Amino acid sequence: MCCNLLPHLNREDEFSLEAALGYARNYLSALPEGDFKVVLPANGPAVKFFHRDSGCAAESTALLKLGHVRILLCRHAMETHNLKEEEMIGGCCFVPAGIVELVRLQSDGYAYVKP
Repeated sequence: MCCNLLPHLNREDEFSLEAALGYARNYLSALPEGDFKVVLPANGPAVKFFHRDSGCAAESTALLKLGHVRILLCRHAMETHNLKEEEMIGGCCFVPAGIVELVRLQSDGYAYVKP
């Protein structure tokens, strides 16, 4: 069985961030040989967590380097919070609207999890 994971972040609270990153780590650990993807979309104020100077930059970068994990940042939310692509963690992907990606990925069979 293979199931792709979609832990969604849209709030600027540490609990949600730690939970989402923990879900990704645990998923990778439990399925080391698995054929799956973890896509972590961030919209709303949660995009701030992925600024290169944020407290979670090192952990997020380490997850991205493990493979299987993608972080999607909503450009609309970044504009709202005056953030530029070059200020964000390297390896993140940028999408025009996070909500559209959430709907698309769920329709593609990703399992939605809201920390």
